Amino acid sequence: MKTLSLSMAILTLPAAAGAADLCANVKAAATITDLTFADGVVKASGTWQVGEDSVGAMVEFRLQGDRQWAESHSGTTGTWQISLPWDKCYRSGFRVDVFPTLKLGDVLVHCTENGKAAIREFTGSCLPSADLGLCQWECSDEAPAHCTGTCTGTAKGGTGTLVALQGKNDKDYQVVDGPPRGPWSWPVVCAPGDKVSFKVRDLAGTGGFSNVAERLCGKR
Repeated sequence: MKTLSLSMAILTLPAAAGAADLCANVKAAATITDLTFADGVVKASGTWQVGEDSVGAMVEFRLQGDRQWAESHSGTTGTWQISLPWDKCYRSGFRVDVFPTLKLGDVLVHCTENGKAAIREFTGSCLPSADLGLCQWECSDEAPAHCTGTCTGTAKGGTGTLVALQGKNDKDYQVVDGPPRGPWSWPVVCAPGDKVSFKVRDLAGTGGFSNVAERLCGKR
């Protein structure tokens, strides 16, 4: 076992020494052209570039300084894109590093001490978002004019169980029974001109509220 370890050390020493010299003057560039954060996912894209003496690049992605992903690319220039889960609501930092890849004999060497980075800060809302789908109506023009029907609401995002709330004209809200993450359906009686209102609250009704989704009474 000792002989094997010594042999491996002897074989790798020349490569390591050569790589240090080769990596001294490498060139690299990184850009972030687009970044979005929604529904717990960071989506980003950009470009990478290395010098003509490189055979490719290692492109590495970090969130708040923590390495999330690394991938190898061939050539001297190209694009990258990635989607990463992220559940933090405070201001966060996304970083992409480009490390030139050199070929030293049969070994590919990533110059991790001589890369270039691009950084983008972002802040996203972790609040849930609500959507009010189509309502099925039966309306009467006889006085007093009114409509009866069934509306269905959906929601995404947020944390834990969502509590659904329905009302009219953004007031008089009542809880709607249904699955912990929806969808929710409820009967509605309203007058022309009223707005059917729907929103949710996360953390089993103790957390943040979503947007208010609305639809005109009688409008499909």
